Amino acid sequence: METLMLGKRIKYERKGIAYKKNININYFDENEKQNKNHIITWCEADEFPIFSEDKRRSQSKKYKRIGRHLVLTGEVYDLHNSPNLKACEGCDRNISKKKGTKECLIYIENEISRKIEKRKEDEFIKPYETLNNILKKNIWLRNYTKDEKNEEIYNKKIELIDNMIRADENFVELIKNSIFEDRDTIFRVNRFYLLIDVMKNKSGINEKGKRTYFYNIVWKIRNSNIESDREEIIFLANHECSNENEFKIILRSIIVGLLILNKKSDIILGINEKLCNLIFEFINNFSNRRKIDSDYYLELLFIENFLENNEISLTDADENSYNKIKDIRAEMRKMLKDKAVVNKIKHSFEILDEALLTNEYNLIWNNRIITGGYRACNRINFSQRQCGDKDTIDRSYRIKNILKERPTYKTLYKRNTNKIDTPKCIRCGNKEDEDWEHIWICEDNEFSIDEIIQESPYRLEKKLATLNKDKEIKILRDHLCNFLTIIESPSVILRGKNRKWELIRGIYNNKFNELSDSKEDRMVIKKLWTYTYEEIKKRLWIPRCEEIKRLEEKEQIKKSDLRKKKIMMHETQENILEIDLENDKIKKTEENIEKARKNNTKKQINIVTLGKLAGAVTDGINIERTWDTTFKLPNY
Repeated sequence: METLMLGKRIKYERKGIAYKKNININYFDENEKQNKNHIITWCEADEFPIFSEDKRRSQSKKYKRIGRHLVLTGEVYDLHNSPNLKACEGCDRNISKKKGTKECLIYIENEISRKIEKRKEDEFIKPYETLNNILKKNIWLRNYTKDEKNEEIYNKKIELIDNMIRADENFVELIKNSIFEDRDTIFRVNRFYLLIDVMKNKSGINEKGKRTYFYNIVWKIRNSNIESDREEIIFLANHECSNENEFKIILRSIIVGLLILNKKSDIILGINEKLCNLIFEFINNFSNRRKIDSDYYLELLFIENFLENNEISLTDADENSYNKIKDIRAEMRKMLKDKAVVNKIKHSFEILDEALLTNEYNLIWNNRIITGGYRACNRINFSQRQCGDKDTIDRSYRIKNILKERPTYKTLYKRNTNKIDTPKCIRCGNKEDEDWEHIWICEDNEFSIDEIIQESPYRLEKKLATLNKDKEIKILRDHLCNFLTIIESPSVILRGKNRKWELIRGIYNNKFNELSDSKEDRMVIKKLWTYTYEEIKKRLWIPRCEEIKRLEEKEQIKKSDLRKKKIMMHETQENILEIDLENDKIKKTEENIEKARKNNTKKQINIVTLGKLAGAVTDGINIERTWDTTFKLPNY
């Protein structure tokens, strides 16, 4: 706001200076009806003025009026007298399609032109001003309009930077102070070389427990000559994001660079060639349906509109410039690899998605803006693990395991399932009720939990040996003792039990992450945990299901029978008809209780799956390795 007020203050000061000098300007307005007693004049450069008589409306997008071109007569001009003007019979400004009429028609400038009253003397047209006054006023108006235009452009850029970039004050001030101000912005085309390089750092976990990625970015901007670094701007910053996508970071860095450059400029990009081709393809693509399929639609659409509104064009580099850009980018890469340089990077920035919106209507899901691939997000491309049959079975096993909702005989008996007459375990001879815990400690199990936990590291080591992964074997041996110690230690969340019961339920304890700071070591430890978890499933749960199936077939119990409820002998048709109003209320209450129980279970599943993993698939994040480390809140 301070900058905008400053711009207005400068404008009013200039107007005050104009009034002090008694410069009275009769501005030309292309939207008003013109008086036939006026001629229009302007200066495009420090040369003699251009004169024209308003003729008719123009169909051009840039100019609204067309006029008859008037030229000065004679070879010598008297600056202190009114000039003699006559109609031009044809010149390089002529836009008339009728070449044989000897009438020269030109476009009339709107921003830097003014009106002068005229009179006729003999065969000449004469303005009511001396040539010297016409020159002075035209040049003043041109310079004033140019300065006013530059102030307006500068203020808009300042406002855009404030609304778009979220960073520390020093970085924002650095961007603002780097804005190029060209004295001839309206009349001369500048050429800029915008070079950007990005390098990824190590990822980390933020305060919210979400994985984030860090990138170091360097900008180099050269004006006019790529060979010279006299007019060069260079600055570095880092960027933190939750989505690992280097192209998106480069595109947003390009937007930061564009905010610095002038209007009516030619830009040569020194970036990744694939991304450069992607930008050109997007701009040259006239199908909006194809454009919305781009994963970078939000950034590319903003860049396209910004270039169009500011009359900036992207151009290709010639061979010499291309080779020089390649050398400079190699130097920038060395700079990002230099730890001494990287450690000095103090600025961090972020571009707000809301500031990049150009469309009136935008797609928003879960309070987040969908930045691209609109049609693709409607048909999410899952990985094989995320929607295959194996995934469905595995996910069902994990969810029901952590909620302790396995279809045990005790559970089926409570549900009044058909042909289930007892909650006792049929594997061990009806000695104990078969609940969730009994599955893992049943006498009929071929292996105990402790045996599987002790044997799993050896089995995994043999598997790694066949794949020639000696380094992982060494890491496994180094951390095996500590791994088993954590497994056997008492659990904090499962009172009265050790951490092997956490393992069975699929809870990955954070103590395993504390065994090492090395990313490679943690991956091997996680691999051992996952392998042990799968071994318990293969050697306890699957054999239990196969044995139950065998015993039920022996008792002639089919799967379809278990889907029905028992029909009690006393529930005859006559008894049902005699149920009074009170029993109806009891039944309705029981139904409500059952409905509430189902809703509660559904909420628990939502907490486990949807609550923490919502949006991960849409963002393109594979959830294969995040399930076990995702924080869950079931009832223990």
